[in-house]
Amino acid sequence: MYFIMRKRIGGIKALDYVRHALNVFAVEALDDMIFRLAADMPYKDFEDAIQTFSALHAKAQCIVTRNPSLFSKNCLPILTPREYWDIYR
Repeated sequence: MYFIMRKRIGGIKALDYVRHALNVFAVEALDDMIFRLAADMPYKDFEDAIQTFSALHAKAQCIVTRNPSLFSKNCLPILTPREYWDIYR
């Protein structure tokens, strides 16, 4: 989040948004188990597998992404930011 926003609005404002997000969302710790599960799954993208197993471990309701086609729909509902906003606002 910070990496993308920093390029558009600058580091100080981007960090303010990160702080706000940390007040709204819980951050799931990554551990050996999550990395091993992700490494053993036939995902196209290792980072997407990490996100999926992190979400499952955290008992998340869904995964929010701008690229829903990259994720398997077998585990959790996959929503775009707009879909998430429309459902949970």
